Amino acid sequence: MTLFEESLGLVEYLGELKTAFLSEEKPSVQVSLIRSALEKILSDQQLLKRILERLAHDIHFVREQAGNVFNNEVILWRDPSPGFSLRMQIWAEGAESFIHDHNGFGVLGCWLGRVWVENYQVVEKTGDKVKIQLKEKIKLTLGKTALIKAGEEGIHRISWEPGEMAVTLGAYSRVESGRNYILGYELESGRTWKIYHPSRIQRLWAKKLLAFLEQD
Repeated sequence: MTLFEESLGLVEYLGELKTAFLSEEKPSVQVSLIRSALEKILSDQQLLKRILERLAHDIHFVREQAGNVFNNEVILWRDPSPGFSLRMQIWAEGAESFIHDHNGFGVLGCWLGRVWVENYQVVEKTGDKVKIQLKEKIKLTLGKTALIKAGEEGIHRISWEPGEMAVTLGAYSRVESGRNYILGYELESGRTWKIYHPSRIQRLWAKKLLAFLEQD
């Protein structure tokens, strides 16, 4: 899916990212290649300004973001093959930030301000409940990156300084876990819940309703 990548000036960066995600090198080398490609984008402050101008003034660009899972996420690129996506996140008052996992791995970098990547580890499972605890807290400033692992190994949350604003940019792989949802985690109670993309949950509801109607 193309999302204004030519006018934004993204095209020159996408080739290297695609090559990195297609790499058949061992995982550590592949992650290094993705980091290198992402760091070049993070050094381009003019690109960030063009994206923010689009968000502020181009209603068509804004409408493309209406169905995103998180309210602070801006999808800049989705590539059907090898299936990576490039997503920007704005961290400010009102931004959604809760503990969750991903179905694929990714590399997250800081494009403006500063954020902290809080990584959690599973310590106990009881039925549907998953007890987790904070494993580490990584500070990211401009140009710095962090690996986001897939599934339970990558349970995390992003935090930022109250009263400040920040922007991150993430390059994420295609779904690896076989799930069509991600999981949210509640630290105190151990509760988990499924989070579907809006289009997927609507399709799921429609299929259930059709099955119900066919029973009549």
